[in-house]
Amino acid sequence: MATNKAKTKVNVAEIDEQFGEFAVPNYSESIYPSLFHAIREVLGLKAQYALKQKNQKFDWKAFNQKFTEVMGDPKDHETRKYTLEQLIEYGTAKTGHSVEELLKINRQSWERRKKWQQQKNGENETQTIDDEF
Repeated sequence: MATNKAKTKVNVAEIDEQFGEFAVPNYSESIYPSLFHAIREVLGLKAQYALKQKNQKFDWKAFNQKFTEVMGDPKDHETRKYTLEQLIEYGTAKTGHSVEELLKINRQSWERRKKWQQQKNGENETQTIDDEF
């Protein structure tokens, strides 16, 4: 016999509690850090270009610190200064990219960093082998 499935609002927290250790974060929570990092990267590149046009040096470390100061920590819900919707609105306005494009930029950035790290680790292994002989 079918149960009554009246249209009621889903209590996500209650369902997550039932899942216990198997509960997963909401989609918006899972994409927030990715969007944050993609927006930071695109804006950093734009700022770098603008400063280069003025013959000024760009400091990625200083930019990243300032970005986190202004926007909060994407991994810490308590220090985030903006909701996902606000982050999306700001990011799309400033970068001209859609959410999907920003997520793609973030994936590509992770792939570059992963490849760079593998190459760096390979160089270290080669250097260690060379040092042994």
